[in-house]
Amino acid sequence: MKVHELDNVIIALQDLSTSSHISMAGCELVLPQDVKAKHKFVQEDLPENAEIVMYGVPVGKTIMPLPAGTIITTQNVKHKTSPVLDRNPKTNWNGPNITRWENRTFNGYHRSDGSVGTANIWLVFPLVFCENKNIEIIKEAVSEALGYSKYHMYKSFAKALVQGNDVDEFE
Repeated sequence: MKVHELDNVIIALQDLSTSSHISMAGCELVLPQDVKAKHKFVQEDLPENAEIVMYGVPVGKTIMPLPAGTIITTQNVKHKTSPVLDRNPKTNWNGPNITRWENRTFNGYHRSDGSVGTANIWLVFPLVFCENKNIEIIKEAVSEALGYSKYHMYKSFAKALVQGNDVDEFE
């Protein structure tokens, strides 16, 4: 799969064998090695210091020449990003009239400086398939540390049983 037309890497959606013929986006190549599902390989010969482009943006730079079909790894690519550009120039904004809500309250967190806050909701979008399991592990670890784990009661029960407590002690 090629995610963006500017990409020079292809993502294997299934395990691919050495000598597999790949034809994608005007590119023809024969794989020089096995490629596991979800791994990325270069679609064309890339010289040393060539940009690796994924999702339409530079994500790395080759540290050695890579023949077409070579899997990208931390041994042959180093991290690189595009420069951050200030695309949001300062503007003068006139806020709406909020006088009709001046005396309203809400069920949020009131800080000592008079400002207020609401719940923190984190959205995490892994950009590569191989991080999905890591995201789940982090989610469970944070949920458990904050006391929100849906398995907390079962873990406590199992731990108590392993320590020799009687089943009748639990409701």
